[in-house]
Amino acid sequence: MLNLTDHAVEMIQALTAEAELPEGGLRIAQEAKHPGLTMQLAPAPRDEDDVLRMQGVRLFLDKAAVNRLRGQTLDARTNEIGSAFFLGN
Repeated sequence: MLNLTDHAVEMIQALTAEAELPEGGLRIAQEAKHPGLTMQLAPAPRDEDDVLRMQGVRLFLDKAAVNRLRGQTLDARTNEIGSAFFLGN
């Protein structure tokens, strides 16, 4: 299962509130033509997504992302340039 740091939870909460998506969440998916994962805010999960409700936020994961994220931790950082999410073990 994917783990979240407090920083990641705070960033997801802030982003969904700013985007006025009270039922929305962060969607993480693997694009067919790219080896990496994409992250974007979504108002609702897609039919094929797994929905994780953790620490007051919702994550929508496609099947490929579920497998890639098992045992990973999602973190977030903010600096003078901006904000970003990071994955680690």
